[in-house]
Amino acid sequence: IIQEAIPCDISGVAFTKNPVNYEDEIVIEAVFGLGEALVSGKVHPDRYILDPNLNLKKKEIGAKEYKVVLSETGTERVKPEKKECLNRKMLKKIGETSTKIEKTFQKPQDIEFGIYRNEIYIFQSRDITTKKEDLWTRGYSDDYWTGVTSPLFFSLLGEFLDVYVNQEGNRIMGYDELEGVKLLRYHKAHAYFNTRVLRDVFKYNPKFSRVKELLDYFPEHEREEMKELPFNALKRLLAELRIAVFDWDGVICNTYKKYNKFSEEYLKKLKEFDKIDLKTLNDSEILEKYRYLYDICLKHYRLVRWGIATHNMGMNMILKKFIIEWYCKDPDTTHNILVSGLPKNKATETNLALFSLVKTKKERNEIFEKEFKEFLEKYGHRSYSRDIIFPRWAEKPELVLDIVNSLLENDRDIEKIEIEKRKKREELTKKVLEKIEKQKFGFIKKQIFKIILFYAQKYIAFRENQRFFLDHQSFRFRKIFLEIGKRLEERGILEEKKDVFFLFKEEVFDALKNGNVDMELLKKRKEEFKEYEHKLPPMFLQGNMEFDEEFDYEKEFIGVASSPGVAEGKIRLIRDIHELHKIRKDEIMVATCTDPGWTPVFLKIGGLITETGGILSHGAVVSREYGIPAVTGIKSAMKFLKDGDKVVLDGNLGKVYLR
Repeated sequence: IIQEAIPCDISGVAFTKNPVNYEDEIVIEAVFGLGEALVSGKVHPDRYILDPNLNLKKKEIGAKEYKVVLSETGTERVKPEKKECLNRKMLKKIGETSTKIEKTFQKPQDIEFGIYRNEIYIFQSRDITTKKEDLWTRGYSDDYWTGVTSPLFFSLLGEFLDVYVNQEGNRIMGYDELEGVKLLRYHKAHAYFNTRVLRDVFKYNPKFSRVKELLDYFPEHEREEMKELPFNALKRLLAELRIAVFDWDGVICNTYKKYNKFSEEYLKKLKEFDKIDLKTLNDSEILEKYRYLYDICLKHYRLVRWGIATHNMGMNMILKKFIIEWYCKDPDTTHNILVSGLPKNKATETNLALFSLVKTKKERNEIFEKEFKEFLEKYGHRSYSRDIIFPRWAEKPELVLDIVNSLLENDRDIEKIEIEKRKKREELTKKVLEKIEKQKFGFIKKQIFKIILFYAQKYIAFRENQRFFLDHQSFRFRKIFLEIGKRLEERGILEEKKDVFFLFKEEVFDALKNGNVDMELLKKRKEEFKEYEHKLPPMFLQGNMEFDEEFDYEKEFIGVASSPGVAEGKIRLIRDIHELHKIRKDEIMVATCTDPGWTPVFLKIGGLITETGGILSHGAVVSREYGIPAVTGIKSAMKFLKDGDKVVLDGNLGKVYLR
């Protein structure tokens, strides 16, 4: 059959039932030109949602990066019109036509259409497939991979996480159903995690551990199902036995000890690496050094896969359960105090060193330069983001000077705060244990509680400390790829060496070997990175369809109680680290998330609100260390709160009240 091609002005698809959440609504996506651009998934279409009465419920105008039109030789890409594709009248016509087609087939339909000279042409209609595409969530990233990420760092860290944390870890535990399931997806300069992996892992965790901050990784319509998934206790027990047999380092009593030992050897190897002059190496040799660095980092991930995802999360959830059963019904405040003021915490160590610099500048400025140099030697590998696209303190010392200068007027004594937090933790620990001991079987309960508390504390510190060493490897990988970027710039393959960060790892190696770079794609990635550096893309992604949940706050905002205490003050919205200088003493900082590079500002703020994260997020941990009330996980807080708003922040209840 030969059919005449219709030179569509607009092409699109219509779903008579939402294919993501299966609500009774019509979803329409459209682009200018032929449907090839939409089907390829390479352009962002306009998206419209109509309610059952065909009223416009929601619309999102996409970038529509290009349109495809017919040409003498086939098709070609041209620039699209800078406006939305469909007006209300046309939307209603598409909605009416789609409804008629659904009634004809008696099933929800996936309809492909085109519009030419204001006439609608239906090309194809098929049943909406019952096989759901994987659903991807940004929620898990908000806790464990915060903020914008470059393509290069995504492909680098993503490989470690997918191959060695996810695939290898699941094989060891015997979770065969996860074999070959992709863990990560890159979208709008952010990392998304596959909810299929998270869902299957949920089955092997007891129901009490499925708390709100974990359920929030899933869309609202799936949370109750996740909460009620049957707990496969036998397979979880077998998984623990398999870990003991196949990876002894993954046993809870070993992991933190092995990591401490590993980190010492790791730093020695990195110091040897630093002696290499990368400029003197040829292309093959520099790739060998990349592989050498890659190999010495592997042990980090083979320990982190147990220390964070299994032991840290597991022990803290069990601790909260025992607090409820044996001490009090409101566990958040008690838990937060019990895991604060912990010794041997690299984040606290870094901040004490920063505070020492501030003190020296105030009181003994003549030795500041010497102490500053020593600080950079020890902590220069750190930055305000883990991503290798951002400079480290050693490369850009003014970043540290800005922090020091911003804290000169600070009157909080971090050392005193640390002492007070430890004292408070020790006093509460004693009180809790005394109450437990008086109960039936109190002696046994007390010993169990002490063991759980010990490991909960160990692995909260583990999480903060591993990030310190992750920054070490990020610094070295940054050096390697900047050297490669410099060579590609000198050869005319890249416009500037920093463009290397907008290529995936495999693309970098191909460019070095064969000189191949898709500059159009690179430019698009740079623009997207810039666009989403200071704003969040939607929480969920299924196929090419994105969606967020709707929130409608009035005077009360509910999140996660992450650090105890109550604070009252004015709101200050902070979109990135470059805005931290705007913070005034005792203001309530509102941010999407925080990162270790933000930590010094906690000495100035009166409280913290974040859009993402739970009790184990960076902002929560640091707030507890500094005795600052914090509520995390308030969705769309940056949208509903404004600079200067007066609020009461209750870190005990996880609520914020707008005055």
